[in-house]
Amino acid sequence: NFIIRREKMSTSRLSAKSESKRRHTLTVVVFAGVAFLALSFGWYLIRHEFHKTNQSKFITKVESCNIEDVFREKKVVPDLIQRPPPLPVDVTYEVLDDAGEQTQIQVQCGQELDPMEARYTPKVIWKADSTKYYTLIMFDPDAPSPKDPTKRSWCHWLVGNIPSKTVNKGDEIFSYNGPTPPPDSGFHRYVFLVYQQPAGGIKFDFSPERENFNVTKLAQDYQLGDPKYGNIFIARA
Repeated sequence: NFIIRREKMSTSRLSAKSESKRRHTLTVVVFAGVAFLALSFGWYLIRHEFHKTNQSKFITKVESCNIEDVFREKKVVPDLIQRPPPLPVDVTYEVLDDAGEQTQIQVQCGQELDPMEARYTPKVIWKADSTKYYTLIMFDPDAPSPKDPTKRSWCHWLVGNIPSKTVNKGDEIFSYNGPTPPPDSGFHRYVFLVYQQPAGGIKFDFSPERENFNVTKLAQDYQLGDPKYGNIFIARA
């Protein structure tokens, strides 16, 4: 009987130890799960606030950017156009960051971009009149090199008859072609201009070539006047 009672006590102790161990393991697992969720949520909040802060800084910077001074500094005026646009245009590129996640780069009045950051069609927004039509152009006046721009200007994008600011509803004369500066050619200027069309839609009756595109002649031929909005970035291979 003594032996039987002793065996029962040993079995009971083993069961208690097993239950205690099981509960301890379960507690550790639950704690680890809660800690992981807390860290994940904290990281999300940090990224969200960082994005909001960057977005706020960009909006302030673009709105306060003196595009006229930047165009003169980069010699867009008077080399390419006679008068600079009075207002900046918002140009935003979608890119993948080092973690493979999608993020945005907003062109900030003359900044340097890597050509790969500008390879996809950007989102372009300006303070448009809802009753007007616009023409958008992006060009490189430094092709094939700033020292010998024999192909000035290379037209990277041309869209006419844009109702208000809905670029995708305009007439795309040249589809978007990202910057491809030749190796060792130095910095190229990539200029965005937005013209307000004088009255309604325009019938663009010409067969343009991307190279040696004359921006001034386009504005004169279709009575576009001076550009209303603009932006610029520089890039090199």
